[in-house]
Amino acid sequence: MAFKKQAARALVPASPEALYRVLSHGPDAPRELWSRQADVLRAYDALKGKSGQFPADVAIELPTGAGKTLVGCLIAEWRRRKYEEPVAYVAPTRQLAQQAAAKGRLYGIPVVDLTGSHKRWDPADEISFRRGEAVAFVTYSSVFNANPYITAHTLVLDDAHAAEGF
Repeated sequence: MAFKKQAARALVPASPEALYRVLSHGPDAPRELWSRQADVLRAYDALKGKSGQFPADVAIELPTGAGKTLVGCLIAEWRRRKYEEPVAYVAPTRQLAQQAAAKGRLYGIPVVDLTGSHKRWDPADEISFRRGEAVAFVTYSSVFNANPYITAHTLVLDDAHAAEGF
């Protein structure tokens, strides 16, 4: 019987902001964070307070084109590494989830695309997500329905106002 070796634990930088410096970005990825992105990530990190625990719900608002996807991806990946937990990035449509997943890959984040019918998901991708080895990119309907197929410790909601109907 063959045994699968566990992958080495990924480096966990002190904050989501510091994570970007250690990721192996693609050639088209930004070399550095924009100042407003770094400011938001610092504000997020400051929320943990003395107990070291983050609040259950955090909302981040940035104008269109200000780099929310990168901020959300960094928080998702940092939490995945820090807490060794399943994390899902949730978008309103398949197209937006797939676009965000492509950005995540560009930034050097291990991602799995779990959009569409759960019957068509790649079993290896689903296992990677459930083991906390990659961030899953999904739609709201995969999470918020009578029989959800995605359960994660952390949900990063892209365009949270679009979840109103769910």
